[in-house]
Amino acid sequence: MSEDFNRPHERRSREKTKDSTLISTLKSINSFLVSMGKRLIDYDLPCLPTSSDHDSYSREIKDERSIQIPHIDRDAEFKLNAEQKIAFSEIIARVDSESSGIFFVDGPGETGKTFLYRAILIRLWSNDIIAIATVTSGVVGHVLPGGRTTHSRFKIPLEANDDSMCHIKKQLGLGDLFRGAKLLIWDEVSMAKRWAIETVERTLRDITGNTQPFGEKVMVFEGVQTSTIRRSESHNPSNNKCKFDEI
Repeated sequence: MSEDFNRPHERRSREKTKDSTLISTLKSINSFLVSMGKRLIDYDLPCLPTSSDHDSYSREIKDERSIQIPHIDRDAEFKLNAEQKIAFSEIIARVDSESSGIFFVDGPGETGKTFLYRAILIRLWSNDIIAIATVTSGVVGHVLPGGRTTHSRFKIPLEANDDSMCHIKKQLGLGDLFRGAKLLIWDEVSMAKRWAIETVERTLRDITGNTQPFGEKVMVFEGVQTSTIRRSESHNPSNNKCKFDEI
């Protein structure tokens, strides 16, 4: 199990000691035991130290940074086609320059949208940058590394109105995660309700203390051709290409 904590740090060229690997392993075991009403001491396991470098980050941030990169995807950016490269370069440039941006990626199935997202995520994760992937459908959540449904990740309320906020406390770990995230991907946004998108937008502004749209994060939406969020121009869905746009 401890090997799982070595690999993500190896990919970022970090020095990993046996002690820090042990702490990561114990923290993972402890999180599971606590959910079952148990503790490490109940099984004669070593106790966690009261303070360590690991405690400087919330569990949510550490979990996000420990996402495994599939070996087959490690050179994904070098396999992008012309349309994908345009989107990849522009989105990465915004993140690297710490600028904001709201991008839309669209196209019919099998046009490489998911592969593009994987390439973007891997590039950012490899540089120790927090990038979060979410999807409206739970099925697609297994396609993107670390992908989770938007309702689960953002804690979107089941019933919402024009003033609704996600169930995220700014002072806790999930708030830290979204403040630290440089890029957010929302796949299959066309399946989301308008109020869900607006609730996330309001929440990000509140968490970051930034009044700009989505808290001035770099946002990438997919599946917007028939969604509440519209493109500035229409495209022929029979054109079998991955399309990219920004507002």
